[in-house]
Amino acid sequence: MLMTTHLAWTLLCAISALHLYWAAGGLWPGKDHRDLSAKVIGDRSLPAPPACLAVAVLVLVGPALFPQLAAIVFCLRGALGMVEVHFRPNIRGTPYQSLSTRIYSPLSFLIGLLLWP
Repeated sequence: MLMTTHLAWTLLCAISALHLYWAAGGLWPGKDHRDLSAKVIGDRSLPAPPACLAVAVLVLVGPALFPQLAAIVFCLRGALGMVEVHFRPNIRGTPYQSLSTRIYSPLSFLIGLLLWP
């Protein structure tokens, strides 16, 4: 149990740190704003830095305060990410769709399972 909790919080800290990096103007894994958006959001423009800061905080505070709700949210993100293309057809064939299917959704589902009480 301790190992799964540690893994969950390690992943959540990494995700939070990545959002802080983006809030500060970081571009990885993109080369520019357009490429970053294409990889992490799909068919939308990048959120403003305050939105990235809010996500960074929520990714850590949410699971700390409401672990079961956070587990459900992460599991839903993981499951819905696998069929997202049916609701957002504009992402079909994009770098985002590929990354979401291969990385974002499975990682979200894993975090949800690790957080499950």
